[in-house]
Amino acid sequence: MIVYLLFPIYFSYIIRMNNKLFFLSIFMMIALFSCKNDNQEKKQEEEILPDSILNTEGMSEAEKAEYICLTHNDYICETGLFFVRLGDFIGDLQAEEIEGASISDSVVSESGYQWVVRTMQLPEGRIIVEGEFIDERQSNDTLLSNTRVNRLRIESPLFQTPDQLKVGDSVTRLLELYPEESFQVVSIPDYEVINIQVGNSRYNYLVSDKGNAMASSIAGDVILVDDLPREAMISGIVVM
Repeated sequence: MIVYLLFPIYFSYIIRMNNKLFFLSIFMMIALFSCKNDNQEKKQEEEILPDSILNTEGMSEAEKAEYICLTHNDYICETGLFFVRLGDFIGDLQAEEIEGASISDSVVSESGYQWVVRTMQLPEGRIIVEGEFIDERQSNDTLLSNTRVNRLRIESPLFQTPDQLKVGDSVTRLLELYPEESFQVVSIPDYEVINIQVGNSRYNYLVSDKGNAMASSIAGDVILVDDLPREAMISGIVVM
């Protein structure tokens, strides 16, 4: 700004000098403004580089979409989150990944199998990371500590799918997003939830069903998505 204000004064002074000095000064002023513009353009390029220039050469459309999804810190992708994905070593997940998070571990034993559960408590909600199932007869501390991520359950509104569906959204919102898709709906009584899978997606949407009240009120063995209350809220999103 100061340069622009001083330019008329400087220009008047230069006019009184010989022509050689005049043209030299004009050249220097143009170079100064050009340098300024180059710096501004370079800064703009640096700001958009991470999001606009991605190495997706040789990827299929599905792989490219997943790669781009994982560049978003708040997206739930088909292979996980930006800091933890299916197949990662479960022990690599640390609380430092999310500000204000804490981690606790437990081992679940059921039907002859054991698996590690690492729970990341967030400022709002939690993420539950489950390891691979290991035969109890072969299980030991070393196997459990080196197991890989088998399933992620996101119970926090801080993350959303690429279609902007998140915990706290209603069944109505789910139906509005996928009006042409088929739905597979299953009650899981032990966890008091109803699981909804959309088409062939790897996303599973959980609806809380305290005391299995909703499932019990539905006649027949098959649950249809139309049987669910439209105001029912998504309590978790599972990737596996």
